[in-house]
Amino acid sequence: MHCWSLIGAPARELSAPGTQLTTYTLSTKRSQFGMPAGIASYRHRLMLLLCVLCPLLAAPASAIPILSVDADPSTAGIQAARSIEVGDSFSVDIWVSGLSPPPGLGGFDFTLLFDPSLVAATGVVSGGFFPVPLVLLTSLAPGHVRYAEHFLLSAPPAIEGLLATVSFDALSSGNNSFIVDSSLTELTNPFAVELVFGSAAATITITNPNAGTLPTPATGLLLVLGLLGLRLARRTTRCH
Repeated sequence: MHCWSLIGAPARELSAPGTQLTTYTLSTKRSQFGMPAGIASYRHRLMLLLCVLCPLLAAPASAIPILSVDADPSTAGIQAARSIEVGDSFSVDIWVSGLSPPPGLGGFDFTLLFDPSLVAATGVVSGGFFPVPLVLLTSLAPGHVRYAEHFLLSAPPAIEGLLATVSFDALSSGNNSFIVDSSLTELTNPFAVELVFGSAAATITITNPNAGTLPTPATGLLLVLGLLGLRLARRTTRCH
């Protein structure tokens, strides 16, 4: 015969004398919350989880990184426009800003678009964003430049910095736009997770200082005209 008893309450014998009695004891120990200890433990864990999640849910969304083209690296700040002349050699900088460390930036692969009839790319060099960069790709082609780097030892905690400098030659007059192609550009954190980003373009106005002026005659043409004039002068002298 079995018998159940609560702690602090003696079990009652429900069997006849001489019958074996097995007694089970149920604990009614209660937590400081006034409920069984098991339920209190789950409630405590839930409260801790809410304390961690609530600030994250209530915090405003952080700004996304921005890739900007600086049209005039010699001037402080990001310049969106610049004027040059046909035949000039110039460069533009590619900057990143608005990073949120940690983990920050771990690698980048950007494609810069331009008008190949107006400018020609001549080179690209690292901006030194990563202390020890691993250059993965450098490609110069008519109409676009592609450049990629990844951190080699450790990613810096910087929130902005210079990624690369691209050099060009001005071929003809016109307005050229330098645009970061978002569909072919990628930013990743040190764990190779892709980052959402925005971009800002720049415009180069190319002018031709010789446009609208008469071309200077060639030296050979001047020599021919001089000889003809000299011959004509001799004939005139003989006639007199």
